[in-house]
Amino acid sequence: MSATFNITGLQEKSPKLETSQNGKKYLKVSLTVTSSDNRKSWFNNIMLWESMAEDYAKKTKEGQEIELTGDIYIKMETDQQGKKKATIALSVKKFKVLSSKEEESQEEDQSMNSDFDFDADSLMDNENKE
Repeated sequence: MSATFNITGLQEKSPKLETSQNGKKYLKVSLTVTSSDNRKSWFNNIMLWESMAEDYAKKTKEGQEIELTGDIYIKMETDQQGKKKATIALSVKKFKVLSSKEEESQEEDQSMNSDFDFDADSLMDNENKE
């Protein structure tokens, strides 16, 4: 059994394609989501890899409305201080640019996985800022 997610939000800044130490292309994406009652949530460090990252970087820029769809799962990790933490990972399967550079919608299906990781403490810090 797997859970799915669908997030629609504004891209915080234009993606910057980078290369990992083992030579894989990647980028980190941050989205701001505003709920129907005007509460804001921040989804930071959404990771996209290889061809999905390259395609995403070409088609998106700061301020655009983006929709991400995929699978969600929980990973247990140990930080550098030996403290265990639960991390939610989002495996992005598809993205859709709702307001594109040319002001028309485009949709890209992708078969590669991308992870979005955050720890509960960071989420609570953002919640307390309101």
